[in-house]
Amino acid sequence: MSEKILTRMGDGERVRMTPSEIKADIQAGTADAAKRAKIPELTAEEQKRMYDIIADPSRIVSVEPGEEVIVTDDGCSMSFYSGQNGGGVGAPLSRMQAVLTYERACGADTTSMGHSDYSYKPVKAVVDFEANDYYNISQVTTSPFFYGAQPNLGLYFQP
Repeated sequence: MSEKILTRMGDGERVRMTPSEIKADIQAGTADAAKRAKIPELTAEEQKRMYDIIADPSRIVSVEPGEEVIVTDDGCSMSFYSGQNGGGVGAPLSRMQAVLTYERACGADTTSMGHSDYSYKPVKAVVDFEANDYYNISQVTTSPFFYGAQPNLGLYFQP
């Protein structure tokens, strides 16, 4: 029986998989992505590189300079100052402090902010305040800084 490798699934769940299971998962994933996006599958060399990263036993794994990719987030800095009932830690931070902590302490390559409801309707009443916060925070961040909001689809659509 081959040794199992401790890794994580896309949702963060820790699992142990054999090398052949990991390689099969990479192959299936690249085939699915190629079909959906109508792009070429990863080459055998690229798949081997991905396997080497996934199977690395180190706690922190990285790539060589020049091989990095940009990773966007969806309001991750809010988890620093929002309450525990909303999935955050509830630390006494302003939005600016939370964005800067996320960018500088966590090494985020993009940052964002948004109204706590993340919906267009409630932000309309406070859009001037949001724009002011956005401007002030954008003056002190280094990484690209986004503002996020979306329609509350539950209010506008019915099944």
